Parts: sequence; C-alpha cells; structure tokens
Amino acid sequence: MGRPKPLLPLLGKPVIAHCLEGILSAGVTDVVVVVRSDGHAIEEALGPYPVKVVKNPMPESEMSDSVRCGLVSLDGSSTGVMICLADQPLIMHATYRALIARHLDDPGRIWIPRYMGKKGHPPVVTQRTLGTLSDGLTLREAMSKELVSAGYLDLDDCGVTLDMDTEDDYRRICALAGDV
Repeated sequence: MGRPKPLLPLLGKPVIAHCLEGILSAGVTDVVVVVRSDGHAIEEALGPYPVKVVKNPMPESEMSDSVRCGLVSLDGSSTGVMICLADQPLIMHATYRALIARHLDDPGRIWIPRYMGKKGHPPVVTQRTLGTLSDGLTLREAMSKELVSAGYLDLDDCGVTLDMDTEDDYRRICALAGDV
C-alpha cells in the first residue's frame, strides 16, 4: 500500500493497537510482534503494550520467515501459537478467547476460524506444525501437512476474513468500524 499498514489510523489509534488490544484482552501473555528491520515507527506505536519486538532482517521474505523470527523469542512453554496479522483490526476480542479455549480443549489440532464458511485468521498452530518450519517450508506448506486433522471454529465475526491489502480494503474496514 506504499505505507506501513499497522500504522494506518482507525478510530483514533493505529491499526496494530486494535489488533493487540484484542489479543491481550484474551489473556495472551507471551506476545511477539515481528517488524521489519526498518520498522522503528511501528516499534514506537507498540510502546504502551507488553509485547516483545523482534526484527525480521529480510523484510520482503515469506510470512513463514517472520514466524520463524518470532518463534525464537517465545518462552517455549506454549502448546500452540496464534499467528495474528497486523492488518486485521476488526477481529472481535471474543474471537481470540474462543480460539484459545478451543485450543486448550484440543491442543493437538490446528484451529482455524471461519466466517460464513470462509477460512480466516488467526489460526492457532500446534508446536508440531511450527517445528516443520525449520525444514524450510512456508507456513502454508507446514499447515497443509496438518490440515487433515485441523479443526474449524465457525464464528459470527467477519473480521477474521478482512485484512488490508489495498486502499479499498482499508476504506472498507474504516467504514465497517464506523470511522468514515
């Protein structure tokens, strides 16, 4: 989009703030935010939040490379990892809680949210799946190995399917949020 999506304004604060507030409200305590090596402005916006910041030295790399960067700073005690995107500010706080609860009930499966039958983000990925990332697989390839046993959580939350890849996407999210 020609500018950092996490810093776009939405309802008086950066998009990434909305994402983090939802994640943190679900009780997640080990939050890692991966930023580009030149992501100083995003780091500043993260100041008020209890998160670890990790820099990805390869800004144009695959998402799995950013996930790998973030994984090394986790404490390792988690049974899974929720992979959240910084350009999905409309995910409801209850959705994060529901995904975590489902994972805690059945930690051996990947849990993927769906809205009206459409798969969305954030998935909760097992440690086993994340371990295959070290084999050089993309995140999609690593997850596809486990999709046979994946669980889908049907939610009344369109936010799981909405991200901001274009200016039109951003305008639509602003309109849905009531920030027009």
